[in-house]
Amino acid sequence: MARIKGAMATRKRRKKVLKAAKGYYGGKHRLFKTAKQAVMKSGQYAYIGRKQKKREKLPRKQNRRKRRRGFAQSRRKPRRRPGR
Repeated sequence: MARIKGAMATRKRRKKVLKAAKGYYGGKHRLFKTAKQAVMKSGQYAYIGRKQKKREKLPRKQNRRKRRRGFAQSRRKPRRRPGR
């Protein structure tokens, strides 16, 4: 039986990385090695960015909730609202 080489799998893997690196500057979108590094790093940045977005969103969400109830996040006591 003939030996099967991994050319198709390798080509598919490389095409996937180069497709993900579309629009990158210079060799980062052309050369597999640098494209792979750039895609890996961009994936890390994306993961970190999602966590940061949640972290930034939380205080605003809490402040909005507190303001509806008559509090401000910087104050402990509720403020007096006229007509309520």
